[in-house]
Amino acid sequence: MTRKPLSRDGIIAIGCPGALGYLDPELRRLNAMIFHTLKKVFPLGLFYGLLYWNALFSPEMGTLLAVSAQIRVWHLVLPIAAGTLLAGGLSNAREGEERQLCPS
Repeated sequence: MTRKPLSRDGIIAIGCPGALGYLDPELRRLNAMIFHTLKKVFPLGLFYGLLYWNALFSPEMGTLLAVSAQIRVWHLVLPIAAGTLLAGGLSNAREGEERQLCPS
């Protein structure tokens, strides 16, 4: 889990196996064993991800959040950069046309 001993204020984060909506008895026991083992050694806090809260309180948004969880920075940067370059190129082309129409 960790390669070096944690400092006194160190934090360890783990992901436990299972699905959001249902844990079969075997996974429930495994996760409970992990939880109780860590609880004996560390002060413990639980963090639930956005998809977990969504499954509880807004299940109709599940598909949208599952898809958005797969989006990476490059999925956004490349289209924005291409759109910016395209808009800049069109703007420069229009300025060139205006200069040609209005003689100096």
